[in-house]
Amino acid sequence: KPKYGGRFTFATGGYEPVHTDPAFHGGVGVATASVSEQLAMGNWGINRDEIDFSSQFIPVSAARGQLAERWELPDPLTYIFHIRQGVRWHKKPPLSGRALTARDIEYNYHRILGLGSGFTEKAEGYGGSLLTVPIESIRATDEATVVFKLKEPKLMALHAILITDNATFILPPEVIRQHGDVKDWRNLVGTGPYELTDWVEGTSMTHTRNPDYWGHDEKYPQNRLPYIDELRMLFLKDQATYLAALRSGKVDYLGFTAGVSDIVSIDQVESLRKTNPEIRLIPWWDRSETSYALDVSKPPFDDIRVRQAMQRALDLKTINDSYYKGTAKWQPQGVIGEALSGYTPFDQWPERLKQSYAYDPEGAKKL
Repeated sequence: KPKYGGRFTFATGGYEPVHTDPAFHGGVGVATASVSEQLAMGNWGINRDEIDFSSQFIPVSAARGQLAERWELPDPLTYIFHIRQGVRWHKKPPLSGRALTARDIEYNYHRILGLGSGFTEKAEGYGGSLLTVPIESIRATDEATVVFKLKEPKLMALHAILITDNATFILPPEVIRQHGDVKDWRNLVGTGPYELTDWVEGTSMTHTRNPDYWGHDEKYPQNRLPYIDELRMLFLKDQATYLAALRSGKVDYLGFTAGVSDIVSIDQVESLRKTNPEIRLIPWWDRSETSYALDVSKPPFDDIRVRQAMQRALDLKTINDSYYKGTAKWQPQGVIGEALSGYTPFDQWPERLKQSYAYDPEGAKKL
Protein backbone atom coordinates (compact mmCIF):
# COMPACT_ATOMS: atom_id res chain seq x y z
CA LYS A 1 0.00 0.00 0.00
CA PRO A 2 1.13 3.59 -0.51
CA LYS A 3 2.97 5.28 2.36
CA TYR A 4 2.96 8.92 3.41
CA GLY A 5 6.03 11.10 3.80
CA GLY A 6 9.41 11.61 2.22
CA ARG A 7 10.92 13.85 -0.40
CA PHE A 8 10.97 13.31 -4.17
CA THR A 9 13.92 15.00 -5.90
CA PHE A 10 14.26 15.44 -9.63
CA ALA A 11 16.45 17.40 -12.03
CA THR A 12 15.39 19.45 -15.04
CA GLY A 13 18.59 19.29 -17.03
CA GLY A 14 19.14 23.02 -16.63
CA TYR A 15 15.65 24.24 -17.54
CA GLU A 16 14.33 26.86 -15.12
CA PRO A 17 10.89 28.47 -15.53
CA VAL A 18 10.87 32.18 -16.27
CA HIS A 19 8.02 32.85 -13.80
CA THR A 20 4.77 31.27 -12.54
CA ASP A 21 2.03 32.66 -14.80
CA PRO A 22 1.16 30.11 -17.52
CA ALA A 23 -0.98 32.62 -19.40
CA PHE A 24 2.24 34.23 -20.65
CA HIS A 25 4.65 31.33 -21.08
CA GLY A 26 4.07 27.62 -21.70
CA GLY A 27 7.16 26.31 -19.94
CA VAL A 28 6.13 27.50 -16.48
CA GLY A 29 3.85 24.51 -15.98
CA VAL A 30 6.72 22.64 -14.34
CA ALA A 31 6.49 25.19 -11.51
CA THR A 32 2.71 25.55 -11.30
CA ALA A 33 1.18 22.18 -12.26
CA SER A 34 1.21 20.76 -8.73
CA VAL A 35 -0.08 24.05 -7.28
CA SER A 36 -2.78 25.01 -9.78
CA GLU A 37 -5.26 22.65 -11.42
CA GLN A 38 -7.10 22.26 -14.71
CA LEU A 39 -10.66 21.20 -15.47
CA ALA A 40 -9.34 17.68 -16.11
CA MET A 41 -6.11 15.69 -15.99
CA GLY A 42 -4.77 12.33 -17.12
CA ASN A 43 -6.32 9.40 -15.29
CA TRP A 44 -3.13 7.75 -14.02
CA GLY A 45 -5.16 4.83 -12.65
CA ILE A 46 -6.22 3.73 -16.14
CA ASN A 47 -5.21 0.31 -17.49
CA ARG A 48 -1.87 0.79 -19.26
CA ASP A 49 -3.01 -1.57 -22.02
CA GLU A 50 -5.46 1.18 -23.01
CA ILE A 51 -3.23 4.22 -22.55
CA ASP A 52 0.40 3.92 -21.44
CA PHE A 53 1.13 7.67 -21.08
CA SER A 54 4.35 7.23 -23.05
CA SER A 55 3.92 10.61 -24.78
CA GLN A 56 2.77 14.12 -23.97
CA PHE A 57 -0.55 13.60 -25.76
CA ILE A 58 -3.41 12.68 -23.41
CA PRO A 59 -6.66 11.81 -25.20
CA VAL A 60 -9.95 12.85 -23.64
CA SER A 61 -10.74 9.15 -23.30
CA ALA A 62 -7.92 8.95 -20.74
CA ALA A 63 -8.93 12.09 -18.82
CA ARG A 64 -10.69 12.31 -15.50
CA GLY A 65 -12.34 15.32 -13.93
CA GLN A 66 -10.18 17.55 -11.77
CA LEU A 67 -11.79 20.94 -11.10
CA ALA A 68 -14.64 19.85 -13.36
CA GLU A 69 -16.35 16.85 -11.82
CA ARG A 70 -18.11 16.06 -15.09
CA TRP A 71 -19.08 17.60 -18.43
CA GLU A 72 -21.73 17.19 -21.09
CA LEU A 73 -22.27 18.19 -24.72
CA PRO A 74 -26.01 18.65 -25.32
CA ASP A 75 -25.30 19.77 -28.89
CA PRO A 76 -22.19 20.35 -31.10
CA LEU A 77 -21.96 24.00 -30.06
CA THR A 78 -22.51 23.70 -26.30
CA TYR A 79 -20.04 22.42 -23.67
CA ILE A 80 -21.28 22.37 -20.07
CA PHE A 81 -18.83 21.85 -17.20
CA HIS A 82 -20.03 21.02 -13.70
CA ILE A 83 -17.45 22.35 -11.22
CA ARG A 84 -16.40 20.10 -8.36
CA GLN A 85 -17.82 21.12 -5.00
CA GLY A 86 -15.70 21.16 -1.84
CA VAL A 87 -12.55 22.45 -3.56
CA ARG A 88 -10.83 25.29 -1.70
CA TRP A 89 -7.97 27.61 -2.49
CA HIS A 90 -4.87 27.26 -0.35
CA LYS A 91 -4.94 28.93 3.06
CA LYS A 92 -2.75 31.76 1.82
CA PRO A 93 -3.63 35.46 1.44
CA PRO A 94 -5.55 36.90 -0.25
CA LEU A 95 -7.62 33.70 -0.87
CA SER A 96 -7.30 32.30 2.67
CA GLY A 97 -9.01 29.01 1.85
CA ARG A 98 -12.19 30.31 0.22
CA ALA A 99 -14.22 27.90 -1.93
CA LEU A 100 -13.53 27.61 -5.65
CA THR A 101 -16.49 28.70 -7.81
CA ALA A 102 -17.47 28.59 -11.47
CA ARG A 103 -16.78 32.35 -11.55
CA ASP A 104 -13.08 31.59 -11.04
CA ILE A 105 -13.10 29.28 -14.06
CA GLU A 106 -14.94 31.84 -16.17
CA TYR A 107 -12.48 34.56 -15.17
CA ASN A 108 -9.42 32.53 -16.16
CA TYR A 109 -10.69 31.56 -19.60
CA HIS A 110 -11.85 35.13 -20.21
CA ARG A 111 -8.36 36.30 -19.34
CA ILE A 112 -6.66 33.86 -21.70
CA LEU A 113 -8.94 34.60 -24.65
CA GLY A 114 -10.09 38.19 -24.02
CA LEU A 115 -13.77 37.25 -23.84
CA GLY A 116 -14.94 39.14 -20.75
CA SER A 117 -14.33 39.92 -17.05
CA GLY A 118 -12.60 43.11 -18.19
CA PHE A 119 -10.38 41.36 -20.76
CA THR A 120 -10.87 42.34 -24.40
CA GLU A 121 -7.62 40.90 -25.84
CA LYS A 122 -6.05 37.47 -25.48
CA ALA A 123 -3.22 37.14 -22.96
CA GLU A 124 -0.02 38.69 -24.27
CA GLY A 125 2.15 36.08 -25.93
CA TYR A 126 -0.45 33.30 -25.71
CA GLY A 127 -0.52 31.14 -28.83
CA GLY A 128 -2.02 27.90 -27.53
CA SER A 129 -4.55 25.49 -28.98
CA LEU A 130 -7.57 27.31 -27.51
CA LEU A 131 -7.11 29.89 -30.26
CA THR A 132 -8.07 27.22 -32.80
CA VAL A 133 -11.46 26.76 -31.13
CA PRO A 134 -14.18 29.16 -32.43
CA ILE A 135 -15.49 30.11 -28.99
CA GLU A 136 -18.34 32.60 -28.95
CA SER A 137 -18.83 32.93 -25.20
CA ILE A 138 -17.86 31.48 -21.81
CA ARG A 139 -20.31 32.04 -18.98
CA ALA A 140 -20.73 30.86 -15.41
CA THR A 141 -24.47 30.28 -15.24
CA ASP A 142 -24.32 29.69 -11.48
CA GLU A 143 -21.70 29.02 -8.80
CA ALA A 144 -21.09 25.45 -10.03
CA THR A 145 -21.62 25.53 -13.82
CA VAL A 146 -19.65 26.98 -16.74
CA VAL A 147 -21.04 26.94 -20.29
CA PHE A 148 -18.84 27.30 -23.41
CA LYS A 149 -20.65 28.27 -26.61
CA LEU A 150 -18.98 27.71 -29.98
CA LYS A 151 -19.66 29.56 -33.23
CA GLU A 152 -19.26 26.34 -35.20
CA PRO A 153 -18.41 22.70 -34.40
CA LYS A 154 -14.75 21.85 -33.73
CA LEU A 155 -13.57 18.25 -33.41
CA MET A 156 -10.78 18.86 -30.84
CA ALA A 157 -12.61 21.55 -28.86
CA LEU A 158 -13.15 19.46 -25.72
CA HIS A 159 -9.51 18.37 -25.67
CA ALA A 160 -8.33 21.98 -26.02
CA ILE A 161 -10.61 23.25 -23.26
CA LEU A 162 -9.80 20.49 -20.78
CA ILE A 163 -6.15 19.54 -20.87
CA THR A 164 -4.18 20.75 -23.87
CA ASP A 165 -1.91 23.48 -22.55
CA ASN A 166 -0.53 25.16 -19.45
CA ALA A 167 -2.64 28.28 -19.87
CA THR A 168 -5.73 26.42 -18.66
CA PHE A 169 -4.36 26.02 -15.12
CA ILE A 170 -6.75 28.01 -12.93
CA LEU A 171 -5.16 30.99 -11.15
CA PRO A 172 -6.61 33.19 -8.36
CA PRO A 173 -8.58 36.21 -9.67
CA GLU A 174 -7.82 38.20 -6.49
CA VAL A 175 -4.06 38.00 -7.11
CA ILE A 176 -4.42 38.96 -10.78
CA ARG A 177 -6.59 41.95 -9.87
CA GLN A 178 -4.10 43.03 -7.21
CA HIS A 179 -0.83 42.52 -9.09
CA GLY A 180 -1.85 42.33 -12.76
CA ASP A 181 -0.45 38.80 -13.13
CA VAL A 182 0.93 35.87 -11.13
CA LYS A 183 4.51 36.01 -12.38
CA ASP A 184 5.96 36.38 -8.88
CA TRP A 185 6.08 32.86 -7.37
CA ARG A 186 5.42 34.27 -3.92
CA ASN A 187 1.93 35.30 -5.10
CA LEU A 188 1.02 31.91 -6.54
CA VAL A 189 -2.04 30.41 -4.86
CA GLY A 190 -3.82 27.32 -6.14
CA THR A 191 -6.19 24.51 -5.32
CA GLY A 192 -3.71 21.71 -5.94
CA PRO A 193 -1.91 19.11 -3.80
CA TYR A 194 1.20 21.27 -3.24
CA GLU A 195 2.22 24.84 -2.47
CA LEU A 196 5.32 26.46 -3.95
CA THR A 197 7.27 27.33 -0.81
CA ASP A 198 10.80 28.10 -2.01
CA TRP A 199 12.62 29.10 -5.19
CA VAL A 200 16.36 29.69 -5.15
CA GLU A 201 17.14 31.15 -8.56
CA GLY A 202 19.53 29.00 -10.56
CA THR A 203 19.57 26.28 -7.90
CA SER A 204 16.28 24.68 -6.87
CA MET A 205 12.53 24.91 -6.38
CA THR A 206 10.54 23.32 -3.53
CA HIS A 207 6.87 22.32 -3.34
CA THR A 208 5.35 21.36 0.02
CA ARG A 209 2.34 19.11 0.65
CA ASN A 210 -1.07 20.77 1.04
CA PRO A 211 -2.64 18.93 4.02
CA ASP A 212 -6.13 20.14 3.08
CA TYR A 213 -6.14 18.97 -0.53
CA TRP A 214 -9.58 17.80 -1.71
CA GLY A 215 -8.37 14.76 -3.67
CA HIS A 216 -8.37 11.11 -2.58
CA ASP A 217 -6.67 8.05 -4.05
CA GLU A 218 -9.20 6.29 -6.29
CA LYS A 219 -7.59 2.92 -5.49
CA TYR A 220 -7.50 3.63 -1.74
CA PRO A 221 -10.47 6.01 -1.27
CA GLN A 222 -9.76 6.50 2.44
CA ASN A 223 -6.35 8.03 1.59
CA ARG A 224 -6.20 11.78 1.14
CA LEU A 225 -3.69 12.89 -1.50
CA PRO A 226 -0.84 13.64 -1.91
CA TYR A 227 1.47 11.07 -0.31
CA ILE A 228 4.85 12.80 -0.66
CA ASP A 229 5.67 15.63 1.77
CA GLU A 230 8.04 17.56 -0.49
CA LEU A 231 8.92 17.84 -4.17
CA ARG A 232 12.38 19.29 -4.83
CA MET A 233 13.42 20.35 -8.31
CA LEU A 234 17.13 20.87 -9.05
CA PHE A 235 18.33 23.04 -11.94
CA LEU A 236 21.44 21.11 -13.01
CA LYS A 237 22.70 22.64 -16.24
CA ASP A 238 25.68 20.42 -16.97
CA GLN A 239 24.84 17.08 -18.58
CA ALA A 240 27.60 15.19 -16.79
CA THR A 241 26.43 16.65 -13.47
CA TYR A 242 22.80 15.61 -13.74
CA LEU A 243 23.67 12.13 -15.02
CA ALA A 244 26.06 11.72 -12.09
CA ALA A 245 23.29 12.89 -9.73
CA LEU A 246 21.01 10.17 -11.08
CA ARG A 247 23.68 7.47 -10.82
CA SER A 248 24.53 8.42 -7.23
CA GLY A 249 20.90 8.67 -6.08
CA LYS A 250 21.04 12.42 -5.47
CA VAL A 251 17.97 12.67 -7.70
CA ASP A 252 15.11 10.17 -7.92
CA TYR A 253 14.02 11.04 -11.45
CA LEU A 254 15.55 12.37 -14.64
CA GLY A 255 13.73 12.55 -17.94
CA PHE A 256 11.04 14.60 -19.63
CA THR A 257 10.25 17.86 -17.81
CA ALA A 258 8.98 21.22 -19.05
CA GLY A 259 8.99 20.19 -22.69
CA VAL A 260 12.66 19.19 -22.53
CA SER A 261 14.09 15.68 -22.55
CA ASP A 262 17.16 15.43 -20.31
CA ILE A 263 18.18 12.03 -21.69
CA VAL A 264 19.29 13.14 -25.14
CA SER A 265 20.87 10.06 -26.70
CA ILE A 266 20.59 6.29 -26.88
CA ASP A 267 24.24 6.11 -25.78
CA GLN A 268 23.27 7.66 -22.44
CA VAL A 269 20.53 5.07 -22.03
CA GLU A 270 22.94 2.20 -22.78
CA SER A 271 25.48 3.63 -20.35
CA LEU A 272 22.87 3.83 -17.57
CA ARG A 273 21.82 0.23 -18.24
CA LYS A 274 25.39 -0.93 -17.69
CA THR A 275 26.40 1.20 -14.71
CA ASN A 276 23.08 1.26 -12.85
CA PRO A 277 20.90 -1.77 -13.64
CA GLU A 278 18.67 -0.81 -10.66
CA ILE A 279 17.47 2.34 -12.42
CA ARG A 280 14.09 1.86 -14.07
CA LEU A 281 14.14 3.08 -17.68
CA ILE A 282 10.77 4.07 -19.17
CA PRO A 283 10.36 4.90 -22.91
CA TRP A 284 8.95 8.31 -23.79
CA TRP A 285 7.86 9.27 -27.31
CA ASP A 286 8.27 12.89 -28.37
CA ARG A 287 8.19 14.81 -31.62
CA SER A 288 11.26 14.90 -33.82
CA GLU A 289 13.23 18.14 -33.72
CA THR A 290 15.22 17.28 -36.86
CA SER A 291 12.53 16.35 -39.39
CA TYR A 292 11.57 18.03 -42.63
CA ALA A 293 8.49 17.91 -44.85
CA LEU A 294 8.23 17.71 -48.63
CA ASP A 295 6.29 20.29 -50.62
CA VAL A 296 4.05 17.83 -52.44
CA SER A 297 2.56 20.57 -54.61
CA LYS A 298 5.81 20.95 -56.59
CA PRO A 299 7.79 18.56 -58.84
CA PRO A 300 9.17 16.03 -58.37
CA PHE A 301 7.44 15.45 -55.03
CA ASP A 302 3.96 15.95 -56.49
CA ASP A 303 4.42 12.51 -58.11
CA ILE A 304 3.43 9.85 -55.57
CA ARG A 305 5.79 7.38 -57.26
CA VAL A 306 8.74 9.57 -56.34
CA ARG A 307 7.64 9.69 -52.73
CA GLN A 308 7.07 5.92 -52.65
CA ALA A 309 10.50 5.36 -54.18
CA MET A 310 12.15 7.52 -51.50
CA GLN A 311 10.30 5.57 -48.80
CA ARG A 312 11.33 2.17 -50.20
CA ALA A 313 14.95 3.31 -50.37
CA LEU A 314 15.03 3.75 -46.60
CA ASP A 315 15.92 0.69 -44.53
CA LEU A 316 13.93 1.76 -41.49
CA LYS A 317 14.22 -1.49 -39.56
CA THR A 318 18.01 -1.61 -39.84
CA ILE A 319 18.26 2.06 -38.82
CA ASN A 320 16.13 1.25 -35.79
CA ASP A 321 18.04 -1.92 -34.85
CA SER A 322 21.48 -0.32 -35.20
CA TYR A 323 21.34 3.43 -34.61
CA TYR A 324 18.39 3.47 -32.19
CA LYS A 325 19.22 0.10 -30.54
CA GLY A 326 15.70 -1.12 -31.28
CA THR A 327 13.95 1.61 -29.30
CA ALA A 328 12.28 3.55 -32.14
CA LYS A 329 8.79 3.18 -33.56
CA TRP A 330 9.66 2.81 -37.24
CA GLN A 331 6.31 1.67 -38.63
CA PRO A 332 3.55 4.18 -39.51
CA GLN A 333 1.72 5.38 -36.38
CA GLY A 334 -1.47 7.14 -35.45
CA VAL A 335 -1.28 9.79 -32.75
CA ILE A 336 1.64 8.48 -30.69
CA GLY A 337 0.58 7.38 -27.23
CA GLU A 338 -3.10 6.98 -28.05
CA ALA A 339 -4.36 3.48 -28.74
CA LEU A 340 -7.91 4.76 -29.16
CA SER A 341 -7.43 7.43 -31.83
CA GLY A 342 -9.33 5.56 -34.52
CA TYR A 343 -6.43 4.72 -36.84
CA THR A 344 -5.80 1.25 -38.29
CA PRO A 345 -2.63 -0.32 -36.79
CA PHE A 346 0.11 -1.11 -39.32
CA ASP A 347 -0.12 -4.88 -38.79
CA GLN A 348 -3.73 -4.72 -40.00
CA TRP A 349 -2.92 -2.87 -43.24
CA PRO A 350 -3.36 -4.65 -46.59
CA GLU A 351 -0.11 -6.26 -47.79
CA ARG A 352 -0.04 -3.95 -50.81
CA LEU A 353 0.14 -0.91 -48.55
CA LYS A 354 2.62 -2.51 -46.16
CA GLN A 355 5.00 -2.98 -49.08
CA SER A 356 5.23 0.79 -49.47
CA TYR A 357 7.21 0.83 -46.20
CA ALA A 358 9.35 -2.26 -46.93
CA TYR A 359 13.01 -1.78 -47.80
CA ASP A 360 13.13 -2.48 -51.53
CA PRO A 361 15.97 -0.72 -53.46
CA GLU A 362 15.12 -2.42 -56.75
CA GLY A 363 11.46 -1.52 -56.41
CA ALA A 364 12.49 2.06 -55.62
CA LYS A 365 14.59 2.24 -58.82
CA LYS A 366 11.67 0.97 -60.90
CA LEU A 367 9.35 3.63 -59.45
